[in-house]
Amino acid sequence: MARCAAPVSDEASDPIRALPECADRLRSFDSTRRLGPRETTDVAVGDVDADGQIDAFFSNQLEESLTVYWGNGRGLLEDPVEIAAGRVGTAVALGDLNGDGHKEIVVANQDDARLRILPGLGDRRFGNPVDVWQSELPQRPRVLDWDGDGEADLMFELFTCTAWRKGDGKFGFAGHQCLTPVFASGVKRTKSDILAVTAGPKGGRILYADEDGWQWVEADGRGLLGAREPVVSKELAARLSSGGFADVDGDGQGEVYGWEQPFEGALVRFTKEGGAWHGCRVGDDLELALGVVAGDLDGDRKLDVLTCDSCTQCTSNHIVSRGM
Repeated sequence: MARCAAPVSDEASDPIRALPECADRLRSFDSTRRLGPRETTDVAVGDVDADGQIDAFFSNQLEESLTVYWGNGRGLLEDPVEIAAGRVGTAVALGDLNGDGHKEIVVANQDDARLRILPGLGDRRFGNPVDVWQSELPQRPRVLDWDGDGEADLMFELFTCTAWRKGDGKFGFAGHQCLTPVFASGVKRTKSDILAVTAGPKGGRILYADEDGWQWVEADGRGLLGAREPVVSKELAARLSSGGFADVDGDGQGEVYGWEQPFEGALVRFTKEGGAWHGCRVGDDLELALGVVAGDLDGDRKLDVLTCDSCTQCTSNHIVSRGM
């Protein structure tokens, strides 16, 4: 596999190398599967067919489809199937938008300002697409009940802001509302990303990245930004290209994971202890590009990882890596 050149870092001043090694540090992955060439940019995971196993949905940037691997509970995914989705963009999300117990697929369209919803029908089937149009290109969609009213909403990134659209439980959505946070720096953020979403005490909770670092931000019960909890400092965040959230050890609290800049190889985990988040290095030189933490795919309470290689100088693949 062709490799992109990795930037040279000064380890003496590298905040990632300054982190301690995790007690359950990975020296390598005990198995890695490369699952066919695609120009993939994102993967969403979840139990979509309600069989108790995690499934994986890869967005194919240059093809009008998603590649789906249905889980079998042994850490290996079944032969892939293709789902027509229109030309997708940089992200795919899963969630039940109409309350019928079946998860929908939400993809960002590459060529025009819309989010495409593929309604889940159960039994690994999906209905006719529903398009949600925007005034500008939406990216990084997420599904969550942001305002705590019991109906799922859509959250996504626009060029101008992070926005959400209130859902009515019937694939109808109100006009988007911008969330424009002002954090510790005291200035309007100029760079942002939604890394993960979960439920919070008054609605949704988002793991949010901007120039101040990574933080959990809770909804205030009215659909506005509420309490903020710092997780990753801006110095560390500047060295990370992406992140995710998973509860691998099953303690109910979950862990935040971060990938070092592409091809530099470090996987970092942040856990909350004594009211603060502390980081350690799970592994170095793991040859990961764009990473998504899938959690425990096979029930052994070890970290399993899905990554997407998407680099103009590299061969793109889906990769499944199982932790030792």
